[in-house]
Amino acid sequence: MEKIKTCESFEPAQLLANRHIQTIYPVFFRRHKAYSGIMERWETPDGDFLDLVLTNNFYRKESSGFPIIFLLHGLGGDIRSQYASAMMDLMEQKNYRGVFIHYRGCSGEANRKPISYNGAFIQDFEYVIKTFHKKYKSSIKLAVGYSIGGSILLNYLIHRPKNPLRAAVGVSVPYNLSSASRSIGKAFFGIYERHLLRSLKKSTQRKIDAGILPDRPSLKTIHTLWEFDDAFTAPIHGYRDAADYYEKASTGSRLHSIKIPLLLIHALDDPFMLPTDAPAPESLPKNILSNFSPRGGHVGFVGKKSNGSRFWMEECIFNYFHNRH
Repeated sequence: MEKIKTCESFEPAQLLANRHIQTIYPVFFRRHKAYSGIMERWETPDGDFLDLVLTNNFYRKESSGFPIIFLLHGLGGDIRSQYASAMMDLMEQKNYRGVFIHYRGCSGEANRKPISYNGAFIQDFEYVIKTFHKKYKSSIKLAVGYSIGGSILLNYLIHRPKNPLRAAVGVSVPYNLSSASRSIGKAFFGIYERHLLRSLKKSTQRKIDAGILPDRPSLKTIHTLWEFDDAFTAPIHGYRDAADYYEKASTGSRLHSIKIPLLLIHALDDPFMLPTDAPAPESLPKNILSNFSPRGGHVGFVGKKSNGSRFWMEECIFNYFHNRH
């Protein structure tokens, strides 16, 4: 198994090794204030809008030479997600500029169009990247994608091999979406699935109430992520059904199309997927490095305290980027 030189192997904190504790602990026990940055609303080419959050140092003269990191959040996430707020704070501390991208419908307000986001919907991310690249052409650009945001990032890199990014990181990426959809439903008595569905249903209900989407079938009849994707995600975004969407959006078998340096951070005990869903490290091309840990949960990686922090994931990401600019 390949280990990257810029990250020490992950070791879980004492008494926190269980994969569910690793997954849940940062959500409920990481006391990090929600990041308050520069809020911007961008109009999209198709007449919709995106809500972005930029680090407070973004437009300062002394920050003009800092690299720019784009953050892509997980399913149902937003700027209040602990990993997002922590990363935005750390960017300012470590002399980076940050751009957090809320997907359509994830900033608390219904977007104007039926489409929202999915693991292969790269258009909005591409629009944001192109716009910033045109304005800040000489700035180093980097990206991090968490969970479904990792799927969006990897699909962008697969379909746009020539892009402005210097390097990227994917964290807890569901490489096989069909398998992940089933695994989430079985894990931890279905608690994860119910939590994610509540978020998806809430944002979808806002669109139904606004007359943007028909309530067919009724959200009340949907009890699994597969059913939600089959009824809403797939048809809204042009897929035949959930199975068609999962097949076309999964990235595990297409990573060789990626040309830029990429780090994949993953725990083999991730409760959202099977260990076999992750690509074999020895099968990856030289530009893709893997840090696959036996433990760590889903976007968890709560480790032993190092330099005053338990959160190994962020330090690993910054170490990787620091060695690439």
